Amino acid sequence: MIDLDRGPAGAAAAPPAVRWIGAADLPAVPLEAGQLARMLSSDGALFATEAAAAWAGLEPLDACAAWSAAGASEPGAVLGVAGGGLRSRLRCYHVGAGLAVFLQRRWSPADDARGGATPRAAVEGAFHLIRRMQNDVRSLQEQGRWPVGQRLVLLDDDFDRQRWGWSAPGRLPDVSALLADDRAYLAALVSLQTLKTR
Repeated sequence: MIDLDRGPAGAAAAPPAVRWIGAADLPAVPLEAGQLARMLSSDGALFATEAAAAWAGLEPLDACAAWSAAGASEPGAVLGVAGGGLRSRLRCYHVGAGLAVFLQRRWSPADDARGGATPRAAVEGAFHLIRRMQNDVRSLQEQGRWPVGQRLVLLDDDFDRQRWGWSAPGRLPDVSALLADDRAYLAALVSLQTLKTR
């Protein structure tokens, strides 16, 4: 467990990304403590691991394409806010073994103050679905049911269409092959469920 003021047990201070999460009052993020500890400020309130720094400032579709073009081999993560004011965008990109997610949501205190379906609620829901996919991927890998050489890719951008798909066995993910689908989370979860029942 990470203490948002002090960091991991016995540490003097929490890493910058962990302190930012506490200050931003984010719901539980779908990133591992080790990733958060390795994140450095990429641009103000935007944090990235070393492997993700090159694509941290890019929109999800462009970030996915840049990650793929760079070889799509190293795990990486991005978390934070890009832009400012009413154009603020919360980014959470996570690339791991078997799963790559590029999430970008509107993030404005003014929108939250209006009530109803707030940016915070949308982020919390997306984070929950991402954690569920991560758990499913981990479980399938542990059971030896994961398709060899493949990765599930999901893009969720409030400023564009949701997209998802599988990379071809042993090949880099191809952004142009991802399906534009307003129900990308549901489709990806159903796809994972199909693997569980095979």
